[in-house]
Amino acid sequence: MTNNNSATALTDLAGFPMVLAVSEDEINRKFAEIYGNASNGPETFPHMPWKALKGKGWELDVDAVSAPHIDFKTNTKNGCVLRMTIQSGQFTTFKMVMPDTDGMPDPADIKVVPTTIPLDGLELTVTATISKIENKEWSDKDFSAQALFMDMTTIKAVEVTVGNNLQFDISGTTKASLETLLHDKIKALAVEHPNQLLFGAARLPRNVKETTGPLAATASGFSTTVNSDEDGNQKGAVNFLLCNKSMPDIRHSNGAGVFDHCLLHGDDKATLVISDATILEHFVKPALMSNWVGVDLSLERHGTGSVPSKLGFIGSFDFGVTLDGHDRSATLKKLVATIKNDLITVDYNWTSSVYHWSADIHVEVSGTQTIQLVMQNGKLTAIPKADKPHIATTDTNLAARIAGDILSIGIDEIGRLGTSMKGKKSMHSINDDILSHITPSLGNFILPGKSVLQYVSAHLDRHLYVSATYK
Repeated sequence: MTNNNSATALTDLAGFPMVLAVSEDEINRKFAEIYGNASNGPETFPHMPWKALKGKGWELDVDAVSAPHIDFKTNTKNGCVLRMTIQSGQFTTFKMVMPDTDGMPDPADIKVVPTTIPLDGLELTVTATISKIENKEWSDKDFSAQALFMDMTTIKAVEVTVGNNLQFDISGTTKASLETLLHDKIKALAVEHPNQLLFGAARLPRNVKETTGPLAATASGFSTTVNSDEDGNQKGAVNFLLCNKSMPDIRHSNGAGVFDHCLLHGDDKATLVISDATILEHFVKPALMSNWVGVDLSLERHGTGSVPSKLGFIGSFDFGVTLDGHDRSATLKKLVATIKNDLITVDYNWTSSVYHWSADIHVEVSGTQTIQLVMQNGKLTAIPKADKPHIATTDTNLAARIAGDILSIGIDEIGRLGTSMKGKKSMHSINDDILSHITPSLGNFILPGKSVLQYVSAHLDRHLYVSATYK
């Protein structure tokens, strides 16, 4: 599928068949677990730039900092904000005091007066962009772990502010000097240690041709989303924008990966969203084509607007039926599948004729079958339902007589032509088919602390929303 140059042409989920949204709250919880509040060192938040640093006219010594806290509320595109509180530390400046004497003072009389400012409670805010890097530790010969991290080489701003517990005011040149110092040191160290703040990684196959399963990611991009709920609470997430074999290329057009709302479902730690087009293409289509052998179905993809994607065929398809005791030919005119709310809906229409000694009687049969995907007893369950087929013919008695023939064809079951289902895919088990691919797909995402995602539940609301937690 070719890239489009406008946001209106983007299909699926802003140009991607799948998106994994990871909550910033859960990233911060993992950071708290990993780094804790111990003294600064490699076991907590490594390679920080402020341990026993000395320069011309200053010394900086910080012994303990809080765990890093990330939020995505920033005007910087694909950016994030790091917030930390210094728990124990000090900043010392040195000033030369000249003796009050005429002429050249004696060097022995020149004093260097230190001014030490305790930094306990000082809040540090760093704004930078998110970047992607291969995490060698999480990669192997078959998979490359493409990790998202806060790229400190792209610092946009550093700000220090006084917290509620700080008993002094830091402002003016001292504040500016400290901010400049931290900016330069953090940026310099980031070149040596780029991936200190990892938000997670998608493990992608090094050989895409060997990718198995319709939900296996082949490439990834990223974006961020922040919005407020009805109570005014901020909800932020980093989005892994995922490609698969059907849509292997990352979208770069305007609006790609941009969402006007957070994709997280409820209080999910992470939500994998699978587009309606992906469900239709990889799960509904195989079931329909397995039972309507020879029907050429095509997919019409749509974006995140109100128009759903559609699976159907153009033209006609001939098949055989037995009506009123006679073998007859029939023509399939319509077979269209869409997803509306929590229903997979299949509409069909076919025509045939019934033998009559004077002239064959035209018959037109139409109907709708649905599969509802819901959680029941903790399991994603498919609930099939079929309307009674509508039979249009000029002979009302004939319609009643052949109704049983039509039902015996199996047309009351979605996508089924005959009564034998042996060797055929069933739409009734689409839930199990989907779940069999969700579990390995989630297993290829790694979050801070090497946590792996696992399936919790799923619900269909045009797109499929898969709730996940840490394993």
